Amino acid sequence: MLVECISIIMVILMVAFIFLRSHRKDYAITTLPLLVLPMMHILSLALARHLTGMFSLNAQGIMVALDATALVISCTVLGFFSNRIPVRKARNAYLVICGVFVVILTWVLIADTLAK
Repeated sequence: MLVECISIIMVILMVAFIFLRSHRKDYAITTLPLLVLPMMHILSLALARHLTGMFSLNAQGIMVALDATALVISCTVLGFFSNRIPVRKARNAYLVICGVFVVILTWVLIADTLAK
């Protein structure tokens, strides 16, 4: 899932750039928490083998734990960043859509990790 995570990061950065070009700085900033999960997954791919000796988990277990941690961090940061959206309906839509995106992406990354 390395290529997929890199693609997701590139798409999210392009969305943030488009928001910046349309003078929507707050919306550009609120897209950045979506980067936490794919970046943490890429980091877990690199660190999993090195951390195996430190914990009683195998490499897959460490990757799943890091993905779950990234889910918690992403949702927390989404909540903090949602205050930048002034309209309540837009804020609620942002939280629901981004939250569902992060949860589904976490499920997919964990399922792929456990399938290996």
